[in-house]
Amino acid sequence: MSSSVALNQPVTFDAANQWLAGRVSTLTSLGAKDLVLSPDFDAAAKAQAFFSAKVAETHILDRLRDVSDRFSKGEMNLATARTELKQFLWGEGYAKEDISGETKAGAAITNLASSARLDLILNQNARMAAAVGNREVAMSPAIKKRFPYFRYVPSVSKNPRDDHAPYYDTVLPKDDPFWQTHTPPLDYNCKCGLEDLTEEEAQDYGVSTSEPVEPGNPDGDWKVISPDGTETVLARPESGYVFDVDSAFKTFDLSSVTNPVDKLAISDAAQIEFGDRVKIQNDIATVIPAKVPYKNWEEEKLPSASTWSNLPSAPALYDADKARGMLEKELSVIAADGVVAKLGRALLDHWEIEKNKNAKDVIGRLIHLSWAMKTLESPYEIWEQDTQKIYLQLFARPEKNNLGCLVAIEKNGNARSYLLKTVKATDAARKGKKVHVTGDAS
Repeated sequence: MSSSVALNQPVTFDAANQWLAGRVSTLTSLGAKDLVLSPDFDAAAKAQAFFSAKVAETHILDRLRDVSDRFSKGEMNLATARTELKQFLWGEGYAKEDISGETKAGAAITNLASSARLDLILNQNARMAAAVGNREVAMSPAIKKRFPYFRYVPSVSKNPRDDHAPYYDTVLPKDDPFWQTHTPPLDYNCKCGLEDLTEEEAQDYGVSTSEPVEPGNPDGDWKVISPDGTETVLARPESGYVFDVDSAFKTFDLSSVTNPVDKLAISDAAQIEFGDRVKIQNDIATVIPAKVPYKNWEEEKLPSASTWSNLPSAPALYDADKARGMLEKELSVIAADGVVAKLGRALLDHWEIEKNKNAKDVIGRLIHLSWAMKTLESPYEIWEQDTQKIYLQLFARPEKNNLGCLVAIEKNGNARSYLLKTVKATDAARKGKKVHVTGDAS
């Protein structure tokens, strides 16, 4: 899918970096075609997420995103990024390519560790980030006033796509909704672009008008009417790819995600990643700036959570019905720093987005209530944010990977808890105005 939580309208030319940071990583077992047809994620949701077809393991998606974002920011070249991901994925058991570029498992594009698949992921995300950055500059008041139109310009590739030719020299006002979902890249590996035009230049080319073929469906086919009245239907790509570039500048509407388990996973990922900077109300999620810029664990010169030692053993799991009864009566826990946390109805409401439709997921959270209580009583770190405190702990599990737990206590005492399935997820949550290290930092 990140569906994602995006930032509000930017005030500095940093939209590309904000968009890269603001997407929510989303696991999926769906293939490319199934993702295209999925009713759970519309174009806006997909534009606000980081995902890759059939990548349903957190640590693999995390590494893909980390390298992809660094490549998009220009911190490494394509060859370096590809090599780093190949070595990682080979270690995870993915098939190596043979000399022809194919893999033992089949066509290269289907193998996540192949050059073709990795280049597609890296280049496509970089082009999307570039489109976000270019749009921010193009829509800034000074530039827009001088250049109020866009012209669609063809790919600089030696082999331009025939199906993109009908778009060439299309000229429309920058505010035309057509550009929302028809800003290049229009498809995978698309290298087309947009050019800013003055009023005079636009008139020389001829200004068209546009409208969706299906009213109310901006993700589908569009009709462009040229100045001489010629109508051209610009069809959605056969791959189903749609990039809603405007979504980088909007809040995210969680109601577009219909699966309650996915919805909970997305809101959890956003709150873990951004802490109290995420505001979710009436299914609208917004990331807002902190009053005081938060520092993360690296800026505080702390080691990664992977180095934490003397970890407590994972607490025994609770019976789900017992845990529910405790929360319904409201449970008070005194945290290590003396703050009283209320684990009650608010916590259940957070988990039960749609009652009885995600029962298995809710049970998984209920039985780990003991972990939340232990994290409050013996956290490894406590991070202060504007409106809440974050309590973090990793628990040791014999012969299994360590698992983390995060508990956030708001100023009114209400608490929310999250399981952190990787060390990287734990590190991502370590940010705030101030940190108190209570565990063994050796």
